[in-house]
Amino acid sequence: MSQKPHILVLREQGAAIDPALWSDLSARGYALEVDTAPFRPVAESEGRSVDAIVLDLLCAGARATAEGFHRHAKAVANTLPGGRIPVLALCDGVQAQALAADGTVDAIMSPPLSAAQIAHRVADLTRLGRLQVEMARRLETFSQYGLDAPEVARPADMQEATLLIVGTGLRFAAIERALAGRAMLIGAFTRDMAEDYLKNGDFDAVILDIATNEAEEVLQALRRNPRHFTLPVIVLCGHGSATDRKQLFEAGATEVVTDPIDTDEVSAHATALILENRHREKLRAAYRQARHVATGDSLTGLFSRGFLLEHLDRMVRDHGQSDEPLTVCGMTIDNLGEINAAHGYAVGDRIIRQVGALIAQLVRGEDMTGRWSGGRFVVVHACSRPDEAEGAVRRIESVINATRFSVEEGAPPIAARVWSRCVTPQPGESAETMVRRAFSGFDPSA
Repeated sequence: MSQKPHILVLREQGAAIDPALWSDLSARGYALEVDTAPFRPVAESEGRSVDAIVLDLLCAGARATAEGFHRHAKAVANTLPGGRIPVLALCDGVQAQALAADGTVDAIMSPPLSAAQIAHRVADLTRLGRLQVEMARRLETFSQYGLDAPEVARPADMQEATLLIVGTGLRFAAIERALAGRAMLIGAFTRDMAEDYLKNGDFDAVILDIATNEAEEVLQALRRNPRHFTLPVIVLCGHGSATDRKQLFEAGATEVVTDPIDTDEVSAHATALILENRHREKLRAAYRQARHVATGDSLTGLFSRGFLLEHLDRMVRDHGQSDEPLTVCGMTIDNLGEINAAHGYAVGDRIIRQVGALIAQLVRGEDMTGRWSGGRFVVVHACSRPDEAEGAVRRIESVINATRFSVEEGAPPIAARVWSRCVTPQPGESAETMVRRAFSGFDPSA
């Protein structure tokens, strides 16, 4: 996986690519590669850095030979060591329902299409693929310690899913029929009702059948809530313009469906998105569960320095082989000496423990957090580019620096000042050297 996300487009020979669409994707930082039928041998795909496969089934020839396209996409997707390259299918509404339950395809999109829409879905799918790769790599490291960790299979169905439909309810019955036997639908006729449902219940997806401006407000509120940041949201946009669609995606829509709205197509999108999100949540749960006393730091419960280095060595190796994005951050409680001098080492240890717990709470599930020594912590941002990691670390730093930590009953809370620095691998550099470099701006003897 390259630093510049690489998309492999599989399409029919001679089909014309919309120049504006693909040029816009390139301008957004995506490297595009087009392979046309008859496709190159699968063996040529092994070892290539592909982040996502786009299966273009919109032209007549591709629709006629869709089965062959599926087979080739599946074979290429399975060339990724330790995981599977995600597949996004571009198709019409007729094909959408059949593809939704197809194990070959991770997501579906139907016209009208925009670069923003494709980029949004590819980014989500790419991260899901990287989650799988990191989970497989972590299983390898656990095996070195003689430990087991949960393996995660992609969900095969969406039974017992619960969907919230927000709006007047005009399409409620039709969508319910399309999802018959596979999901329970709950209707919220007003925004206040929807907020109450979301506050008190868990949903697999939300469908917004409301005016575009109101949908934008609901989306923005959802994405500000950490519980709902990745919740699939489908917006039924009616006669919305290209500008309306772009604004909805920027506000946080996962999918936008415009007139003529086909409830079978809506059902297909909901099915694909729910399966994708359930897979993501299962992976995150596996990351949280994959802790053991043999790999943990006794004071904080974070990963130990030894386990951290063992695993980071694997990540650095994989980065060298495939240029997979990797960023390491060193975080230091820079006033720990003052705290120890003023309150004693027992209080200092309590601060270390509380800061470690807060870091663990704020990082993504797939990121690895360990204690290096004293008040120094390491956050390994799996498959994250420097700009992404830097933004995440600054948010963590700001939360910790704004928090006051309790130390003992009746005593005033204490502020912990955190300093951080992010680094990326340099050629020939070991994991330990990389970590020491992350701390070098603060303490050269780290």
